[in-house]
Amino acid sequence: MEQAVERKQELVAKLKEFDARHDFWLMKTRHAIGRLIMRVGGNPVSRWVMANVTTRILAFLIVRFRALGIEKGGDAPEITFQWQKLAVFLRIPQEIVSAGSDRVEMVHHECTMGLEPCERANKVCRATMNMDKRLVRRLGGKITVLHTISGGAGECRYIIEKV
Repeated sequence: MEQAVERKQELVAKLKEFDARHDFWLMKTRHAIGRLIMRVGGNPVSRWVMANVTTRILAFLIVRFRALGIEKGGDAPEITFQWQKLAVFLRIPQEIVSAGSDRVEMVHHECTMGLEPCERANKVCRATMNMDKRLVRRLGGKITVLHTISGGAGECRYIIEKV
């Protein structure tokens, strides 16, 4: 019986230790996905498929099946909230610069895909950002990407507007 108690305590401690490294594992996963997308998006045909097929399907599925409780409707802050649910889930830090009922300006200080600035990464970023654009459009808004980390800026800056 004592062995069972010890094994339970050992298991609980291991789970707590693993959970304490949650952010580390999320970041490693994001970077692995970024490397995979960079590899796949290494040519114009793949980027076109990403930008015009894959991202449309993903945005449709996310909104249609309410992944993470993402729902349509509302003003610009509500659209931004719905769009950022995935980022919050993945613990991607964001900063709201300003928010009004028809316009939100926000910043990501980390690349959500873990991409480093370079011409190829910028092309892949633009292709994958189409998912965000389509997702925000399905939510009733419009997103304008002002600049990105992959494009050489120190942050990714967006304006989200209610349409």
